[in-house]
Amino acid sequence: MTFFWILFLTFLMSFVFWESIFLFPFKMLSVLIHELWHSLVSVFFNVDWVEFHIEKNEIGKTIVKGSMPIFGFVLTALAGYIGTLLTGSLFLRLIIQKNLEDLIFFVFCGILFLISFILVRIPSLGFYVSFGWFFVLIIIYFLNQKFAMITFSIIQSFLIFYSFYDLLDFSKNPYKSDIGILYQFLQKQNISFATFETFFYVVSSLIVFLNIYIFYKLILSLAFTQIKLETSEAFRIENSTESQTESQNLLFDKTLQQQDTSISKELTKDDRQHKISEK
Repeated sequence: MTFFWILFLTFLMSFVFWESIFLFPFKMLSVLIHELWHSLVSVFFNVDWVEFHIEKNEIGKTIVKGSMPIFGFVLTALAGYIGTLLTGSLFLRLIIQKNLEDLIFFVFCGILFLISFILVRIPSLGFYVSFGWFFVLIIIYFLNQKFAMITFSIIQSFLIFYSFYDLLDFSKNPYKSDIGILYQFLQKQNISFATFETFFYVVSSLIVFLNIYIFYKLILSLAFTQIKLETSEAFRIENSTESQTESQNLLFDKTLQQQDTSISKELTKDDRQHKISEK
């Protein structure tokens, strides 16, 4: 049940200390992953990706060149919210597999390393965040692997909840949000809606419901996997106990056979001695 405790404590920590400086590194990493998803989706729609960068006020920008179709722009604009949640859910789902946790850990570290030297400028805040987290995670791993996995799980849990809080933060100034940028783009394409407020709350509600559904599926998956692992472990221990008991029984039977053989030999020897004495 460790992963459920990590999820719960991360939610509680992020809810209570959302505005604290303690969560700043986690927020910056979340913004980095958010912009990464914008970039990944945009390149599938015949545009030239230029760069993305983040700022210390938790604002990120992805810059591309070229003409993007309406459907592509919609997906790119919404990819940050959904992609951040998918990233946390996927890595958290995979790390519970005991035989994959080291591989998954280093895959995430590798992504941070690639972001540091390929996708962001050096030096920039994006570089310091991505390479800083890469360096910290690697150091923690070689100092204490168990603590590294807990830290990794906390990061992925925070990514999940950040996708919710991100919408709440932007509700204070919705025009600067990805939904606001999408609305302005659609207006330029002569696709208009009643009001921006209606558009914002409808789209944000759809994203929240989608996030809740993904999170719900994650919880079910974690619960099922945890039960499966515990059952497998219990079955393995039971089989090990049975094998050990069987081995002990075989050893006991062998000892009895040796004792019977020894007694038989002693009796044969006594018989021989008795016959010799009779002669």
